[in-house]
Amino acid sequence: MSEMQGTMYHVVATNANMELVKARALELKTMLDALNEQRE
Repeated sequence: MSEMQGTMYHVVATNANMELVKARALELKTMLDALNEQRE
């Protein structure tokens, strides 16, 4: 049973990392869009 809990931890940790990367990517896209608007 403890192996299953360890396995679930990896899934949760991976998901948390993925959500962080998604949030950073969205923030960077927002910044890029703002810079592109200033150029126009």
